Amino acid sequence: MLRVEGLKKNYGSVTALADITAEFPTGTFTSVVGPSGCGKTTLLKCLSGLMPASAGSVMLGNTRVTRPPEQMALVFQDYSRSLYPWMTVRQNVAFPLRNKRLDPKEIDRRVDQSLTSVGLGHAMDRHPWQLSGGMQQRTAIARAIAYQPEILLMDEPFASVDAQTRADLEDLMLKLKSELGMTIIFVTHDIDESVYLGDRIVVLGSVPTRVKETLDVALPNPRDQLATKGEPEFLRLRSYVYTQIMRDRAPAAL
Repeated sequence: MLRVEGLKKNYGSVTALADITAEFPTGTFTSVVGPSGCGKTTLLKCLSGLMPASAGSVMLGNTRVTRPPEQMALVFQDYSRSLYPWMTVRQNVAFPLRNKRLDPKEIDRRVDQSLTSVGLGHAMDRHPWQLSGGMQQRTAIARAIAYQPEILLMDEPFASVDAQTRADLEDLMLKLKSELGMTIIFVTHDIDESVYLGDRIVVLGSVPTRVKETLDVALPNPRDQLATKGEPEFLRLRSYVYTQIMRDRAPAAL
């Protein structure tokens, strides 16, 4: 389990995160939402160890997170900058595995398996610039799951793709979560997406940011873009989360 206790982050005299306390249970999909500029990305960077907190702690099991742990992988919004254009899709996915000093056959197995899981088995010899935006983001996701992390952190990963591609990628994440059993922490500004994907939703307030509420999502599985989004519970949660965010907008982006 990943636990955050009393987390604070200051930028000079500005307090971005103020006393964040939350738990992310093992094997759950937690959506994180909040007003624009409330520090969702800052929180994710602190959770991952990429950015030191000003106070408080992030604990993975019994270990304090002070740098990116091996058990974590990250997928960011700007997939085009996270892929190496001179490498093929296969080489991009294999690249971080080299640091694990795995047997070449194991690397090949993981790369093949992850690319097949995201529907890119046919494109592994192409370069990123030959792919659509959705396929590039699938490559970034394949690279993350090939690492076999316990926790996958995702920062608005579908914000730059069109609506149909976004729906396809959302369904891909539900499939991967079911198959792989990872803990997923998913930052998004899209309220529908947060409800559709999440087992839980962490709602943040405006700066200085605190956790306003943590909601359980009692929607049946498997989920479907049409049927699930017509469920009364989906509509209730969407309306409730929207109201909470609109009441507490942040004045500026961080």
